[in-house]
Amino acid sequence: MPIKSRWSTPTPRISLPSWVFGSEQHGPHNEKIAFVDADDPKNTLTIWEFELYSKRLAVGLRCIGVTPGDRVLVFSENGIFVPCLFFGIIMAGAIYTGASSSSTSLELSYQLKDSGAKVLITSTNLIETAVESARIVGLEKSHIFHQSTRSLQCNNWFHDGVRSWSELLSHAHDAESFQWFEPPNPETAICCLNYSSGTTGRPKGVEVTHFAYVANGEAHLLLHRLQQEAWSGPYRARALCFLPLNHVAAQTTFIVNCPKMGVETYIMRQYSFNDMLSHIEKYQITELMTAPPIISSLVANSVLVGDRLRSVKNVICGTAPLALSLEQRANALFKDNRVVIRQGWGMTELTCLGTMNDPRLAGSPGSVGETAPNSAIKLMNGATEITEANKQGELWYTSPTLMAGYWKNAQATGETIIEQNGIRWLKTGDIAYIDSWGPGANIYLVDRCKEILKVKGFQVAPAELEAILATHPDIIDSGVVGINIHGQDLPRAYVVRRPGACLTAHNIMGWMKSKVASYKRLDGGIVFTDAIPRTQTENYRPSSLPQIRLSSLLPTPTEIKVHFTDCGAKEAVRAFLSYTRSQDLHECLPKAERYAVPGGSGQTKAAAAIHLTLTGIVSIVQPPKGDQYLRLNGLIAEAKQKSPFYSDLYRDMAATGQLTPREVPLIDHSKYWAAYHDSERSVMTSCQIDGVLMKTGGTTGTPKFTSYSQIELLRTASLLADGLLHAGLRAGDRVANLFYAGDLYGSFLLHILSVISLPIPAIQIPIGGLMAPDVTAELLRTCHATAVLSTITSLVRLASYCRPKQERFLSVTAVMFGGEPMFDDQVTAVAYLFPNATIRSCIYGSIDAGVVAVSAGSPDPAEHIVLSAAAIVEILVDQDGELAPTEQPNIPGTLVVTNLIRDLTPVIRYPTGDRAEWVDKSAGVFRLLGRNNHAVRLGPVSLDISHLRQLARAVLKTVAIEAFQVVVTRQDSKDAMEIMINTAEPPPAASGNAIIEMLNEHRPMLKKHIEMGLVAPAKVCFKSICDMKANPRSGKLPEIIDLRLSTA
Repeated sequence: MPIKSRWSTPTPRISLPSWVFGSEQHGPHNEKIAFVDADDPKNTLTIWEFELYSKRLAVGLRCIGVTPGDRVLVFSENGIFVPCLFFGIIMAGAIYTGASSSSTSLELSYQLKDSGAKVLITSTNLIETAVESARIVGLEKSHIFHQSTRSLQCNNWFHDGVRSWSELLSHAHDAESFQWFEPPNPETAICCLNYSSGTTGRPKGVEVTHFAYVANGEAHLLLHRLQQEAWSGPYRARALCFLPLNHVAAQTTFIVNCPKMGVETYIMRQYSFNDMLSHIEKYQITELMTAPPIISSLVANSVLVGDRLRSVKNVICGTAPLALSLEQRANALFKDNRVVIRQGWGMTELTCLGTMNDPRLAGSPGSVGETAPNSAIKLMNGATEITEANKQGELWYTSPTLMAGYWKNAQATGETIIEQNGIRWLKTGDIAYIDSWGPGANIYLVDRCKEILKVKGFQVAPAELEAILATHPDIIDSGVVGINIHGQDLPRAYVVRRPGACLTAHNIMGWMKSKVASYKRLDGGIVFTDAIPRTQTENYRPSSLPQIRLSSLLPTPTEIKVHFTDCGAKEAVRAFLSYTRSQDLHECLPKAERYAVPGGSGQTKAAAAIHLTLTGIVSIVQPPKGDQYLRLNGLIAEAKQKSPFYSDLYRDMAATGQLTPREVPLIDHSKYWAAYHDSERSVMTSCQIDGVLMKTGGTTGTPKFTSYSQIELLRTASLLADGLLHAGLRAGDRVANLFYAGDLYGSFLLHILSVISLPIPAIQIPIGGLMAPDVTAELLRTCHATAVLSTITSLVRLASYCRPKQERFLSVTAVMFGGEPMFDDQVTAVAYLFPNATIRSCIYGSIDAGVVAVSAGSPDPAEHIVLSAAAIVEILVDQDGELAPTEQPNIPGTLVVTNLIRDLTPVIRYPTGDRAEWVDKSAGVFRLLGRNNHAVRLGPVSLDISHLRQLARAVLKTVAIEAFQVVVTRQDSKDAMEIMINTAEPPPAASGNAIIEMLNEHRPMLKKHIEMGLVAPAKVCFKSICDMKANPRSGKLPEIIDLRLSTA
């Protein structure tokens, strides 16, 4: 039996503008202040001005062709004119949709395309992002308008074709007589598309009707009357808005309800904690609509807060549950005001109204309140309805504020809204219980369905563990997530310590032991961090917590054993347990050094083992194929579901869940990169919301871009750190980073992060790869470098400079390179420069394929060992005209990679463009042989043969190319390329130079390396086919002849 609200309010069937502006209270010249610029209080809008500017905008939108039902997207910072945009759009009969001012061009373009917005209105500071987003989706610049969030003093100013919003504002006289759009049926007429992040997939547009908005407003009018009653009569209410106005909570509260209720609203352009406190005190703010992160900041800075909150009469905290302990500590800040923080709960799908607290009552700590007016709830355990108090279940909700559905997404709507007996119920996904059975029952949120952990058959709610951690006097914040260890979810806590607290993971584990059942203990470990990642309007997202750099994770004995061979497991576990008690790596190293841990010698052995255990990403021993294939199938399923590119690629593939790599199609490079760079970024599984965008050669054509989420970036850095340890980096090394920086190249950044991720102490010397060799040499000397990270090209360049001066670097004991194979003459040059150093590849990988393997530790620097928990490597050879995997040693083939840790831009069976051969397949050891017959690498620059042929065709135009061959040699210790072309008729004069010029234009990095003397100048020669080199057995003409091994 559903529980109905004890409140009911009438809901007029009128448009939202009529509800706000149509009453007598808001007469034609109501001079009551509606909005004030908190940063410049001279800028204000009265109720009358608010209505007038909204109508002026509505008339202007009509004049440019906006009709009822069209979508208009607002991408703006906070400002007092943003409410005018909101209502102007709705008055025109259009549908408002707002985007966060922090959106990237990709995120904004997604919303533009998904909503089908006809017009884009932005603020001056966001024009570049707006223009780029419009370009991606094909929206003309003439449909982009900008406005200042501070004032209207921006008339006739435009940016590269973008128009000022003043062009949209009609004359005041025309606006005064304008009648806004009144929908025939407000219950079905959509006025807003508020995008919800949801729990999975891309954001979805939530269709909010006029009726839903008015129902929300009527409920808040009731609440406002109750608040004033609780304070024994009316008072002058002032609100402070620091939440982003595109968020539905700020929309409903500040744009709609505050003007209707006559509450003067001070709008902050952007949130700042100190400014917020200053504004509360200066403007005597009485109403605060806030969120848990803000409450947490108030508690953490109670001394700074002092008595600056004394004017506040009402505090509503929403957007996420507020921990009971935090609520109690925050209430102490308002004790002199007789104010109690009231929690609210709502969802975008409910027009942000689900519960309310009666301000006349004392309240129930920890509760989010009772059901809002005209609404009803029920709790469900699967298909069974719960009919008793204090029993947990999923909260289902029905209300006049319920959305019409998800925009153009009937499937998601059907999965979220269930109709029973003519009543539409929203499955909220929240786990809750009530303290009594009947109207007025207080609702307590426990957790989200998606976040419930199943530990040893029991359900564990992370929110419950967070609430317990919040009671520890030395813990100021925490977040709990499930971490999968050997197929089982275990709770892991990310903890922020009180400054100065001597708190260890061991302390917390012991403290928690007496407070929870054994299956609720933090057996997934504890990670200390400086802050839990949050936004102004959201609690933490569980998926964001593992992105925090691990600093003190406590591994369990079970977790440790898997990373060691049997012979050393017992001793290694004992050493690590000693480490976890001391929480000091340096104390552990001498103890662990004597144990036979695979992966190196001395301190490096122990450090590598500790690091691999802490990250949980890489295993020293090879995991069974079944584990790899399980992850592969999970990756395929996710890519097929969320990536349009992979969905199409795998359309005809059987969904068995037990696929081996051979049963999965190879990626076609050209289609893959075309899909990444299309308007939808259709290779990706979701919009990129964090991390980094980097440039990659992508094995084909001109440089392209690839995306790493933050967690993928940190995982990759961790793998690179493992590579450094395998390559010989030692504790205390002073590491010079000579990789390329800038221009979106990722090597320098990734190696900066890799050294930070090391489990051993090391000092970074970030020199970069494009410094003059004399400057690099001087920095290596003066900074006393003992290890060098670099491309081979930079090393050879430095050697060429130093050898005539007989300058050598005796203190360097490890030289680690990556990105290209090293030939014998290069090894000789580098060994002369660093005579005391081991010279090893730190990793095999690329920006597009990710980190795949580390040095095998053999004398041959081309030998690598696969990081089997991070990648699946195949070597494919031609068998009867088809590519098939081989496991035989010493058979060259095409290297194909599946990256097991990249989810945002999946890399599944991706030919890397390199040739390799197995040394020992069972151990995962392969030898890198250079580029395959489709591409060639000159120094660090990859050139695709088909792209070179396209450049030649563009120059030669109508002259047919009959044969095309690239010969690569070594000249004076430099890579050299000669392009040989046979044409059907004599080529135009100077064609060779024109091809080289076009090549330099398309691949500026090659030109730069030639100018620096690192690569020999490329040549183009027109020759007969007889002069080209054919395969002596088949007579076929290879596209690439690589003679570097014989000319080195």
